[in-house]
Amino acid sequence: MFAPTPAPGDGGGRGAGAASGATGAAGGDAADTGDAARGGLSERLGERLDSLEARAARQQEQRDRVTSAWRWLYIGVGVTITLVSMLLGGAGTGIMLAYWFGGTIIAIALMQLVLEPRLDARFPLSRSHGERRRAAREAKAAAKDDAATRATANPSAASVPADAS
Repeated sequence: MFAPTPAPGDGGGRGAGAASGATGAAGGDAADTGDAARGGLSERLGERLDSLEARAARQQEQRDRVTSAWRWLYIGVGVTITLVSMLLGGAGTGIMLAYWFGGTIIAIALMQLVLEPRLDARFPLSRSHGERRRAAREAKAAAKDDAATRATANPSAASVPADAS
């Protein structure tokens, strides 16, 4: 980066001082090149991270769209069964209740056992709704634990009254 200053008595002439100055300047240029290379590496890494985040967001949108489509399909079939069951009278009521209660349990099981593994394979950068909710819950609990730890580590800050006047 910076060329070394000549030592007193060198006079900046062609002696050993000039040779060391030339070497120092070349070494400085190498450092500049290293800084530039690191800056380029940092830029490329930043671009790759941005690309990864964009792909993950796109996959999450696609996964959420598929999950939502299955949910709306279940609801649509349920509404149809409910309307048809109204025409059947007492037997229809049993069919409707069986669909909404038993079907919900079956739908949840199918989502977890069949659909989620396929979505995991198809969209590897995405997470299920349950995983995202669990991660948010864990982050919230960790923040709460951190706040409690800070309060116990510094009890004087926690015991100071809010209105000291």
